[in-house]
Amino acid sequence: MNKMQPANMMQNHKPDKPLANRMLGWFGLCLLSVMALSGCGGGASTTANPNTQTQVLVTYTGPAAATDDIRAFQLNFWENLRSDNRCGSCHGNGQDPQFARSDDVNLAYTAALTVVDVNQPDQSAIVSKVRGSGNIGHHCWLASTDACADIITAYIEAWVGGNNSTSSKVIQLTAPALREPGDSKSYPANDADGITSFTTLPSGPMSLHGLLTTNCSGCHVSTSRSAQAPFFAESDAAKAYEELKSSQKIDLDDPANSRVVVRLRNEFHNCWTPAGVDPNAPLDVKCGAAADLMQAAVEAFAATLPVDSVDSSLVYSKALKLSDAIVASGGNRHEANVVALYEFKSGVGNIAYDTSGVEPAMNLTLTGDTGSYDWVRGYGVEFKDPTAKAQASVVSSTKLYDYIKDVGEYSIEAWVVPSNVTQEGPAQIVSYTGTNGDTNFTLGQSLYEYDVLNRTDATGADGGPATETQNETLQATLQHVVVTVDPVGGRKVYVDGQLKETDTTNLGNLTNWSSNYAFVLGNNQGRSRPWAGKIRLLAVHNRALTLEQIQQNFDVGVGQKYLMLFNVSTYTGNNDDYVMFEVSEFDNYSYLFTKPMFINLAATPVTGRSIHIQGMRIGVNGKEVSVGQAYRNMDQTIPATATSDELKAGILLSNIGTVIASQKGGGNDEFFLTFADFNGNTHTYTEATPTPPPVDPGLPTKPQVSDIGVKTFDEINHSMAKMTGVSPLVTMDEYNVLKQQFPSVENINGFLSAHQMAIAQLSIAYCDALVEDSTLRTSFFGSFPFNSAVDSAFGSGDSAAKNQIVDALFNKMIGLPGSGTALSSAPDKLSFKTEMTGYDLSGTKVNTASLYDRLYNGCQTNIKLDPDPITNGVAMRSPLCVQDATRTKAMVKAMCSATLGSAAMLVQ
Repeated sequence: MNKMQPANMMQNHKPDKPLANRMLGWFGLCLLSVMALSGCGGGASTTANPNTQTQVLVTYTGPAAATDDIRAFQLNFWENLRSDNRCGSCHGNGQDPQFARSDDVNLAYTAALTVVDVNQPDQSAIVSKVRGSGNIGHHCWLASTDACADIITAYIEAWVGGNNSTSSKVIQLTAPALREPGDSKSYPANDADGITSFTTLPSGPMSLHGLLTTNCSGCHVSTSRSAQAPFFAESDAAKAYEELKSSQKIDLDDPANSRVVVRLRNEFHNCWTPAGVDPNAPLDVKCGAAADLMQAAVEAFAATLPVDSVDSSLVYSKALKLSDAIVASGGNRHEANVVALYEFKSGVGNIAYDTSGVEPAMNLTLTGDTGSYDWVRGYGVEFKDPTAKAQASVVSSTKLYDYIKDVGEYSIEAWVVPSNVTQEGPAQIVSYTGTNGDTNFTLGQSLYEYDVLNRTDATGADGGPATETQNETLQATLQHVVVTVDPVGGRKVYVDGQLKETDTTNLGNLTNWSSNYAFVLGNNQGRSRPWAGKIRLLAVHNRALTLEQIQQNFDVGVGQKYLMLFNVSTYTGNNDDYVMFEVSEFDNYSYLFTKPMFINLAATPVTGRSIHIQGMRIGVNGKEVSVGQAYRNMDQTIPATATSDELKAGILLSNIGTVIASQKGGGNDEFFLTFADFNGNTHTYTEATPTPPPVDPGLPTKPQVSDIGVKTFDEINHSMAKMTGVSPLVTMDEYNVLKQQFPSVENINGFLSAHQMAIAQLSIAYCDALVEDSTLRTSFFGSFPFNSAVDSAFGSGDSAAKNQIVDALFNKMIGLPGSGTALSSAPDKLSFKTEMTGYDLSGTKVNTASLYDRLYNGCQTNIKLDPDPITNGVAMRSPLCVQDATRTKAMVKAMCSATLGSAAMLVQ
C-alpha cells in the first residue's frame, strides 16, 4: 500500500512494499545468526520457541473478497495470521477451522467467524485459546501468551472497526457465574501470629519458612547475585512472611493451587531432590516429590489460620473474585490510528510488548543494573535507576519512520507517574532518538514542566528549541500526557484532558527525520538522560488526536481495571439485576472501588420498579472489612420512572471511591456486598460508640520566632544582579548549578553552612563579571587604575584609592542605617572600613588583619619554604603570585564578593 493513500486506508496497517522487502532482508539476517549460533555446544537444554523470524507469505491468487467486511478481514486479520510461523502452518493446511487458508479468503472468513466474537473481540475463542493459562497457551509466537492474545485482539478490532476513523474498543457486559460467599481462610490480623505459624510447623519435617530458606535462597533473597523477587526465602522471618503475603504465591483455601507448588509440580522450576528420592530419578519424579513437600508445608501453615464465614443475618450479594470480573482495561479508547501500543501487561521478564497489531512489532527490551527497573502491578513499568531504559531495535523502530514521516503528523500518548519534580536535562520519558543527542521526537521532563522536541526541516537535528509547559504542569502523580504534532497546528501538549501549551513556531514537515534512530523509554540510547518514574500505558498514533479523542481516552483511565457485577437477584426477584463496581488494583496492597451503579443486563429490562438501596458495605473473604466503608451512609432509590435504556446503561449510586486492603492478593480475595436495606430486606447495624477525644491540654507556648529572615534562591540572584548592575543572564550557568543549594524558605533557623558556600560562589561569579567589564566597573567604582600593579593602584596607607573601593562597596551594597536602603541592624561605615582596610575613619591603623592586608600579604614574591631547600649554598624561594594588574583585579573581586555575599545582602 502506498503510504500517501487517504487517511482512512492507514487503518489497514500494511507497510509499503519497500518496507516489506526490508523486513524479509532483516529476517534473513536473523535466521543466518540463529544458524551460526546453533553449532555451539554445552549448556543446559532448552525448549525451542516457535519460529518468529521467517514470515513466509504465499502470494494470494484466489477469489477477491466478496464484501467490504471480508476485505477488512483480509487486510487486518487474515494477512497477519496466515503465515507459516503463526496460524497458517495448521489452520491453513487442512486443520479446522481453516481461517488461515490461502486458497480462498472468502472461505477463510467463514471459518474465522466460528472462532471470533465480533462484538467482544477479547472474548473470542481464538484469543482465549492462544492466551491459555499460566503462560502456557496455544502456539504463541512470542514469549508471552498474553502479548499474543492482545495482538490477535487488536487484529480483530481493526477488522470489525473497518474504515471507521472513530473506531474504539467497546466493553460488552456479560453475566458472571453465580457463587455464594464461602468460608475462607485469611492471614491473621496480627502479623506476629502469622509469623509464628509460618516458622513453626505443627507436624512434618520442616516449616514453610524453613522449606523456602533451605531450597529457594539461591534466588529469592535480596542479597543473592541472581536476586529474584519476591524475597520470601529471606532468613528474617518477618520480611519473608511479608513478601509471601504481598506476592500472592500461596493459596490458603487451595494449597495445591499455590504458585510455589504449581511451579515445582508443573513447570519443574528449580526443584531439588528430597530425602529418600533417587538422585537419578526422572525430573518429574524429583519435582513431584518436592512439590508434595511444599504443598504439605502450605497446608500445615493454612491449617493454623482462622476461617471467616459469612454472617447469615446479613443482607448480602453473590460473591466474585477478580477472575470472575470483566476486564475493562483499554475499553472505549480511541485507537483508530495507533501504530505502537504498550500496555505493560507482562509483569515479568524484560520485554515490553508492542500489542498494536501493526507490523513489525516494536517490542522494547528492558535493561539496567539489578533493581534498576520493576514491573508495576496492575500494568506498568517503573524506571528507578539511571542505568535503566527500555529500547526497541533500530530495525523495528523504522515503523515510526514509515508510518509517520510522510503523513506529517503524530501523537504521543502516555500515562506517567514522575518520581519527583527535580529531574531536568531534560530527562527523557519517551524518545525516537539517535546516539549523539539528535532526535526525531522527545517527550521529557524539566523540573515541574514537560518538554517536547520535534525535528522538522525548520529545526536543528535535536528538534529544538523545546516546547515547554508552564505553571508547574508536571506533578509527581499519575498524569495523562498527550503530545500532538502537525504542520498546521504545531506542537500541542495536553495534560489530564486539558490543553496546556501550543507552539506554532518552527513549523515544517518531517522530511529530515532519520530512519536510523531507536525508540527508547526512560532514558536515551547512551543512558545520559535518565528519567525516574512509572509509565502505565504508551501509545503512538500517526494522526494528531483531537481534544475530544484525548478526553475520551483520559476518561477511560489506565491500568488493569475490572467491572465486577454483584448479583442481587435474591432481593429483587430478577436474575439480571446487579450492582456493578469498577475495581482496580490500587497498588500491591489494596484495591480501588469506584463508580457503583445499579444495572440490568437484560436485552429489555423490566421497568416500573422502585428499589431502595441503603447502607452498602464491602465484604472480603467472608467478612465485612473494618476500614474503607465509604458507602455505609449511601441512601439511594432506583425510581420507578427509570427507562429501559437507563437501566441498561446503569444508574450511578455514588460518585466517590474507596480503597480496600488486600488480604490474600488479587488472585485469591473473594468480594461481596452487604446492605442495611435492599428493596425492603434489612439488617440492623449497631455502630460502635466512638472513643471520646482526649482532653485538650491547651496549645503549647508559642516559640520565639526571629524578626528577621533570609532571602530565598530567586531573591538572592536578583539582589546580586541589582547591587552589581550585572544582568542575571551573565551568570545564569552558575546560578543553575547552585540554585538547589540556596535557601528554599525564609526561616533563618533553617540556614545552613551549605547555603553560605553557594552564596559565596555566586557572589564571586557576579563580582568577576562586574570587574571584568570595563563599563560596569567604571559605573560602579568610578575611575580606578584596574590595569595597574597593586602598589600603584591602591597606594600606601589610608589612600584615596582604597577608600574609593570601600566607599563604593559600602554605599551600593550596604548603605547607611536609616537611609531606606539598608537594614537598621546593618554594619556602620567604621566597622566596614576597619574590616576591609584596617583603618578607622581618621586614617589610623587599628586592624592589621584586615581583608586587604591578608590579600596583600598572601602574595609575596619570595616566600620561605619550610623546610627551606638549599642549592649551591643558596636558599630557594617560591614565587606564589605577582603583585601585577591581574592581582589588582583579583583583590577588588575578593573585597566585592565578601561584601556582596554577606548578611547585609542575605538578611531581610
